[in-house]
Amino acid sequence: MVNFRPDVFLVDHMPTGAMGELVPALEAARSRPVRVVLGLRDILDAPETVRRRWRLEGAFETIERHYDDVLVYGSREVYDVAAEYDWPAATAQRVRYCGYVCATESSEDHAEVRERYLDGAPTDSSLVVAMAGGGADAYPLFDALLRSLPKLLVDRPCVVVLVTGPFLPEEERCRLAARARDLPVHILPAVGDSLSYIGAADLVIAMAGYNTTVEILSQNKPALLVPRSGPSAEQQLRARLFAERGWVHWLPPDELAGEALGAAAARILAGESPTADYPPDLRGREVAAQRLLAGLHQVKPRSEARVVAPVPASVGDPQLLVDG
Repeated sequence: MVNFRPDVFLVDHMPTGAMGELVPALEAARSRPVRVVLGLRDILDAPETVRRRWRLEGAFETIERHYDDVLVYGSREVYDVAAEYDWPAATAQRVRYCGYVCATESSEDHAEVRERYLDGAPTDSSLVVAMAGGGADAYPLFDALLRSLPKLLVDRPCVVVLVTGPFLPEEERCRLAARARDLPVHILPAVGDSLSYIGAADLVIAMAGYNTTVEILSQNKPALLVPRSGPSAEQQLRARLFAERGWVHWLPPDELAGEALGAAAARILAGESPTADYPPDLRGREVAAQRLLAGLHQVKPRSEARVVAPVPASVGDPQLLVDG
């Protein structure tokens, strides 16, 4: 903080840092001309878990003392962060909802991806893309998909591209490869441009992490989300809430042991589609950037009496320090 002398200090996810290590930097910022902003995904965990953790960590007091703005990368209509996590009134007034933060456009043409994997397949074949972020806990999802595939192929020809993620254990990857033998399945550890694969798919089957889910929404593709079972409730909350709004289909993780995954995939490939209440707000990148720039005119030396100034519409040329 002292050496960088930023105009804006953007903190990601944890107001005090993972173990409170950010507090000295926040204290240093109080006497310097820097605007301090907290950026949050909308869903962090079950409300009672976040409330308890933040009270123990002193997160609410830290936000009240040190932060000028709180940018939520989500929609208040889907998840009201201040209400769900029981924020004090003073800190709740600093919350600004930006919409969901999406990646940029894909660098590879969707048609090229489809041609690569559907070449030689029956002309009416569907492309199913399965992915699970880093993949450390993705084996149950991938295993259930491969177990269901022979039955699915009886009714509908398809090709599966399974992106395991770089952290799937090697032993589990080998078991998946053995199960996929003689099936129309391509197993990849990772892809350089996930948006191109999502955009090429007729169905995306995925876990419900923030980035993967928002990428799927940005491509407007049929999706079946199977959130992780724990330890955090974040993914199950996101999958259920998004499904309630008609943006995706979802399957509780405890249903993977049966035939529910294959049956759900077959219905979606046959044309079953939820009715969306309204489209997702995907302007998060632009709105968050505008908000950060607009706050520059309020950058000024701090004082112990904390007064948060309103953000004007004008912008500047900032130096931005990001902690995350």
